[in-house]
Amino acid sequence: MKRLFGGLLRYLVLLTVLISLPTLLVGCSDSGVAFPDPKLEGSIRQAIGKPSGRIYQSDLSALTLLDASGLGIINLTGLEYCTSLTNLYLNGNQINDLSPLSGLTSLTELGLSNNQISDLSPLSGLTSLTTILDLETNLISDISPLSGLTSLTVLNLNWNQVSDLSPLSGLTGLTYLACYDNEISDISPLSGLTKLESLDLRGNPLNSNSINTWIPSLEGRGVYVCWGTVNC
Repeated sequence: MKRLFGGLLRYLVLLTVLISLPTLLVGCSDSGVAFPDPKLEGSIRQAIGKPSGRIYQSDLSALTLLDASGLGIINLTGLEYCTSLTNLYLNGNQINDLSPLSGLTSLTELGLSNNQISDLSPLSGLTSLTTILDLETNLISDISPLSGLTSLTVLNLNWNQVSDLSPLSGLTGLTYLACYDNEISDISPLSGLTKLESLDLRGNPLNSNSINTWIPSLEGRGVYVCWGTVNC
């Protein structure tokens, strides 16, 4: 009798576990998302219409646009779960670490102007960026991580510390490039950008070859080149 009762008890326990398993699996797959930066969390809550309560991954799955500009955001942790984002604007914050953005491969437009960014490597895989990448007024000197963004059409690098434009030589989709106030002397890497329509080079120490050869060459192709002290 004891043996029979023990077997029945084990059967009931196993049955309970099997019945509960789907619920447990759903709970695991839809875990909570923490946003350490309260200002970023507030922006997320407004965007998803959830003013209170725990934020789950499922709450973020339909989010395609987020404008969190000018909020004083420092930490982007948590944004890595916003994988459906296509338009993201983080202008005018205090951001220096872009690593949470590295997996947001649906992004087509990204605004990061007026921050404290120097390392662009987390952006290297964002090959869906097509419309605008705005990096104005940061601490950027190395733009090599942008070399694979071949579908990008508008790039703003104004007010940085860029000297080498060679990583842009393969960005043949660029139509507008702004490089105002950097450290650029040689613009020859831009010679193959056949779709380029507008180029701002003001505030750079351009060498004689750039001034006498490459700028006239670009202008001869119909590119509007702004350089020197000209107001454009």
